[in-house]
Amino acid sequence: KTFLSEMDPPPVSSSRCFASMGELVARLGGKREITKVLIANNGIGAVKAIRSIRRWAFDTFQKDNVVHFVAMATPEDLAANAEYIRMASEVVDVPGGANNNNYANVALIVEIAERKGVRAVWAGWGHASENPKLPETLRSRGITFIGPDGGPMRALGDKIGSTIIAQSAGVPCVAWNGDGIRISGSSEIPDHVYQEASIKDETDCVAQCVRIGFPVMIKASEGGGGKGIRKVEEKDQVATAFRQVKAEIPGSPIFVMKLAKKARHLEVQLLADEYGEAIALNGRDCSIQRRHQKIIEEGPPLAAPPEVWAKMEKAAVALAKAVGYSNAGTVEYLFTTEDGSFAFLELNPRLQVEHPVTEMISGVNLPACQLLVAMGVPIHRIPDVRRLYGRPPFSTSTIDFQEEPRKAAFGHCIAVRVTAENPDQGFQPTSGDITEVNFRSTPDVWGYFSVDSSGLVHEFADSQFGHLFASGSDREHARKNMIMALNEISIRGDIRTTVEYVADLLKSHDYVDNKIDTEWLDGRLSKAASAAAAAQTKKDDDDDGASKKEASKKEEAASSSASSASSQQQGPTKNPGPEIAAALMQQEEQGPPGEHTMAAAHAALILAMRRQADNAHAYVETLGKGHFPNVGSLCSTTQRVELLFKGFKYVLDVDQTAPHTFACANATRKHLSVGGESYVEGSVRALSDGGSLITTGGRSRVAYAAAPPGQALRLTLDRKTYLFDLEYDPSTLRADSAGKLAKRLVEDGATVAVGQAYAEVEVMKMYLPLKVGPDGAGTLRWAKPEGVSLDAGDVIATVDLDAPEKVSKAKLYRGDLKTDVSGSGSRGEEKNNDETDKEEKGDSSGGNATNAALTLSEKAPPRLKLRSATSVLENVLDGFAVPEDQRRLAFVDFAAALKCDELPKGEFEEARAVLRGRLPPELESAFDDIAFPFDPEKALAILDSYIAEDASLAATTAILRSTLARYEGGGLPARAARAVLAFVRRFLEVEREFGDGASLADVVNRLRRAGGDPKRIFDLCRARCCGVDRGACVLELLFALSHQDMNKVDFAPALTELANLRDASSTPVALEAKKLLIQQALPSRDDLVARVGAVVDELAQEGGRPASTIIKEYLRTGLPMRDVAVHFLSSSSSSATDKTRRLKYVELYVNKIYEAHVVTDFRVAPGFDDDNDDDDDNVVAAWTFHS
Repeated sequence: KTFLSEMDPPPVSSSRCFASMGELVARLGGKREITKVLIANNGIGAVKAIRSIRRWAFDTFQKDNVVHFVAMATPEDLAANAEYIRMASEVVDVPGGANNNNYANVALIVEIAERKGVRAVWAGWGHASENPKLPETLRSRGITFIGPDGGPMRALGDKIGSTIIAQSAGVPCVAWNGDGIRISGSSEIPDHVYQEASIKDETDCVAQCVRIGFPVMIKASEGGGGKGIRKVEEKDQVATAFRQVKAEIPGSPIFVMKLAKKARHLEVQLLADEYGEAIALNGRDCSIQRRHQKIIEEGPPLAAPPEVWAKMEKAAVALAKAVGYSNAGTVEYLFTTEDGSFAFLELNPRLQVEHPVTEMISGVNLPACQLLVAMGVPIHRIPDVRRLYGRPPFSTSTIDFQEEPRKAAFGHCIAVRVTAENPDQGFQPTSGDITEVNFRSTPDVWGYFSVDSSGLVHEFADSQFGHLFASGSDREHARKNMIMALNEISIRGDIRTTVEYVADLLKSHDYVDNKIDTEWLDGRLSKAASAAAAAQTKKDDDDDGASKKEASKKEEAASSSASSASSQQQGPTKNPGPEIAAALMQQEEQGPPGEHTMAAAHAALILAMRRQADNAHAYVETLGKGHFPNVGSLCSTTQRVELLFKGFKYVLDVDQTAPHTFACANATRKHLSVGGESYVEGSVRALSDGGSLITTGGRSRVAYAAAPPGQALRLTLDRKTYLFDLEYDPSTLRADSAGKLAKRLVEDGATVAVGQAYAEVEVMKMYLPLKVGPDGAGTLRWAKPEGVSLDAGDVIATVDLDAPEKVSKAKLYRGDLKTDVSGSGSRGEEKNNDETDKEEKGDSSGGNATNAALTLSEKAPPRLKLRSATSVLENVLDGFAVPEDQRRLAFVDFAAALKCDELPKGEFEEARAVLRGRLPPELESAFDDIAFPFDPEKALAILDSYIAEDASLAATTAILRSTLARYEGGGLPARAARAVLAFVRRFLEVEREFGDGASLADVVNRLRRAGGDPKRIFDLCRARCCGVDRGACVLELLFALSHQDMNKVDFAPALTELANLRDASSTPVALEAKKLLIQQALPSRDDLVARVGAVVDELAQEGGRPASTIIKEYLRTGLPMRDVAVHFLSSSSSSATDKTRRLKYVELYVNKIYEAHVVTDFRVAPGFDDDNDDDDDNVVAAWTFHS
């Protein structure tokens, strides 16, 4: 059984529905009612408290509004559209800025509690939750604090005080600066003892660090959540770390403790009441941390053996009882796996942010238990606790918690914190707007967030804004469930998150094998940083080597030039330049991974789509203002996109090949293309949420691209984030995120080295160092004063570089874009069977799986081939930059499809499928009776006969009739003629505007004054200015259509309009149209055979008109003869009549081809004998002529 937390708790056995809070408190043996609570917190803490208590209230009272929640809200939280503000029953405005103005301001909290008449205050975690003045002041005003009293909080909540109490009680502790201090008989720590255990100043800190031995941790006693803690590994780091800890938690005492190496961070969840009882509700393993802040938690802890874990729980309970602790708390330990020892770390007198882990494995709703304890309910009477110990939830029997075992944990739970941090920059906090938070809870995974899709993470907020929890029957099951959830979550906005990074952590071998410790994650980050530094060092060495080779090359060239005279006597000297250049190119590092190239291609497609849309908008806007737009730039279908990613510069040319389709090619390889560019084509459509739907190679992906401050572009593709860089400039030091310049670490004009920290910034209440980047050594000049607020991208300082010539330059990407993207796959996707079969067979038809238009023709039916080819050719006529290989393929498919006998049946059945069940059965049957090959003209006649009988069928069958009408008057030839005619008319839609030779500006102004649609004017300009292949496309289509096919439809009006075009660019098309018009004026072949046959027969008659008269009359008609020669000369008949007809045709033909001359003596050639049967098939003639 897997428990799913309070979001979906197990069935409440023997449950009761109470009418009021008073009835419940009386039933459970409590002392006081609490029905109005002030939430002195924000973010996910407030969300979790309200949600958990409301769920408990609904289960208990069948209504969720029993408790009235008053929430505090700063202007920043209101502007962020924080989730808890919408959930609260009542909202109170409080001052903004740092938390000491609001959520950590005890006086303000107490004042609001009194003014609003609340019965209790819930402070959660962080802010004022560990300030003993809050519970003490509230108690004095008669208001309950949902948490421990001030005394125990002061004793155990303070890290120094709790460590003194723990070591005095015999609990093992790590070495620290107060490890020799003991108290006895009381949990109150005298002030002089506390002062003795605190670090006095920087000098004392150095001395204690040396005494304890490095590495050590310098910690603020009131710190937490990764704030007020620094790891120090050597003496020189102590001063800086001490100052940072002191600045992060102002006024807090500071202590030093030994860093436990290879230790696990295990913690025990406590619940205690005001009657002196305390229990352990299992625990959690929080060993995965960065900067000592937890990032992944899980439970139950598996690192410690059961017998050791039992001792840890027992010690934690004893510690809580010793100081009279009440409500929820957590005891944290460091556990060493090598020897099985554990040492006390601290006790947190509050609820931990990761408490839902314990809820999911125990079934105990902790915020609800906090409320019940605050109302004076004994632990053994709390229903969830009784269920955990196998007791009826509302019975009254006592429980011996020391002896009675609780139920085993319900499976395993893994929790992941969702934080606004950049894992690529050491988990540096980020802030900004959030445009989407898309997460759906499942039976195995649930989560909650402090903001939604219209919120933001502001600079005063905690970096954590969400928490995910995955349950499973065991650890491996929970791990897989969490990975799936992280892969599916979508968070977009100006911030960066740790989602992708944590998903990779969960897949690592160390995590799977549970071989982790508190230094594991920081070790991974350190290794990554070291690898990057090593790569930079290697690059610098390579650059130095290349410089030396270049100098050597120049020396050789100079020497070669100086000795050229003597060299010529011995033969030409070989030029070393090209060989050296080739060798240097071969030594270049391997190109970027295919995944990176795929991201760059997708980014380029999105940018091109957006630029095209912006250009179209700008064109229409300019036109609306009465100005003539810049047609050359705004209507262009080709764009250059330059991107920097992971040290490579991508220079890509993106062509718009269709209204929503773009082709991306490597601009550096265009000269290598043969028969078409090596490109990646994809359809790109804008989504309403700001994303883009991109389809390449049969795979659709949703991508989001934005350009936040300080970045060139951030692309989210397949739930992975790719950050494209600005041009690297080490001479300008910028802020990576919003914050405050807390301290300058060097003077103005000081010399700084690579990797040196030059400033500290405060980001989300944390102090972070800023360091000089690679190649950034030089003299620093400050641009901002201390204390100033910073926005992302702000210039903090500039550097006069010592060696500007050594600044890293991105390598130019020279790879084959098509090959790299096709072979990259996404997230290790496997190729489908069809693609695998193609590669095994060596099939490269179409050349590219990323170009969908090229792969259609292989197996598609003729109707789909024709449709695809028609679309491509229409795009050519509309001025889009259709690649050459697609144009060639479109012409081939167009011609082949229009000659295929399956085309009429396919188009007919496609149109008929829409009308299934709406046609008369008799008509359906008549259609089915048409034999193959399908006769569309017969089908049209049948349809028209039914329409004549029932006129209502005309509207129903309009689509079907228009499909069949394409074949009217000649079947497939007529269909082909109509298809070509449609292209000619599409061409004329643009060209007729310029038929009188008008300029583009005149045409645009004329259309604008006439009220023409601006979108149509834009399309016309694009076709006119960018459609360089439009005329050639029309010519090729006309050439492919035979004279006989053209006569199947009325081509004359369109050809006449083409012939009358006077624009110079239309001259080739106009000339061809004139030729076709002349051909159309000629008779058909059958008519020509008949007319020539009549003349031949008349010439063969004896006693008729003179032959010269008959021949002259025929020549004046201008009719051709060559087209029908075969008909008259190929007869095999040996009759005298046929021989005579052949001879007379030859005589007429000779006069035709000698029309410019006078034939005077046409005769049968000598040797031609009418009676010679051997010459039956021969016509041998002779003639004389003169001018």
